Amino acid sequence: MLAAEPNQPSSPCIVAGFDNSPSGYDAVALARRLAAAIDARLIVAYIYTEVLSAIDIVPPPELVAQRRDEALGTVERASIALEGFDGWEPVAYASEPAARGLHEVADRAGAELIVVGSTHRHGLGRVVPGATGERLLHGSACPIAIAPAGWRGDAIETIGAGFDGLPESRAALSAAATLAYASGASLRALSAFEAPNPANPVYAVTGHGYTEIMGELREMRRAQLDQAVAGLPCRVDADGRIID
Repeated sequence: MLAAEPNQPSSPCIVAGFDNSPSGYDAVALARRLAAAIDARLIVAYIYTEVLSAIDIVPPPELVAQRRDEALGTVERASIALEGFDGWEPVAYASEPAARGLHEVADRAGAELIVVGSTHRHGLGRVVPGATGERLLHGSACPIAIAPAGWRGDAIETIGAGFDGLPESRAALSAAATLAYASGASLRALSAFEAPNPANPVYAVTGHGYTEIMGELREMRRAQLDQAVAGLPCRVDADGRIID
C-alpha cells in the first residue's frame, strides 16, 4: 500500500524509482535536477514485495506492518541525494514486479515523468536500462527518463530522445525538448536505422539494387528526422542523428 496516498497535483509531478542501489541514487539525483528545473513535485518511490507466510496464503498483519516499516526506512535513505531539496515525498508501495508498482504510483499521483537508473554492469556514464527500466520502456503510459550510471547531480548537458516517426516518438521528442529548455541542456534526437535484409526476395524482382533502396530508405528517415527537429521551438539547441 502507499505510505501516503498522493493527491492529484496542480503542478507537474515526477516519480523517481529508488531501491537503495547505486542506480537508485542516480535516478533520485536526476529526478531532483529535473524537478527543480520545471518546479515539479517529486515522489521517491520504493517498490517492495510483501513477505508471504510459509503457512498462510494471506500474510499476518504484523508481518505486513513490519515489511512496510522496513520499506519506509529504506526509501528515507534517498534523503542522502536530496539534501537541501524541499517538498519531496517518500512512498513505499507493495507490488510485484517493480515496474508495475512504479506505473501504479505514477498513475495515482498524476505524474508526467518516471525516472529510473541504468544498470551499472556496463560501466559508469552508460545509459543502459536494467530489468525494471526495460519493462517501463515497453509499457509506460508516461515518459521514462533513464539516468546514466554514476550520475550524481552534475549539470545536464544533453538529453537524448528516440525517434522513429511514429506519434509516440514525436510526443517523446516534445517532452524531451521541454526538459532540455528548462534545464539548459541541448537535445539530441536519435533515430535507429536498421538496414533491410539483402536476402529478401523483393530485391530480385525490382529494378533497383539493394544499395540504392537502402540509401533511399535511409534518406527518408533522415528527412523525417530533420523535419521533426526543425519543428521544435527555436529556443532549444537540438540536432538529429541517424544511428545505423
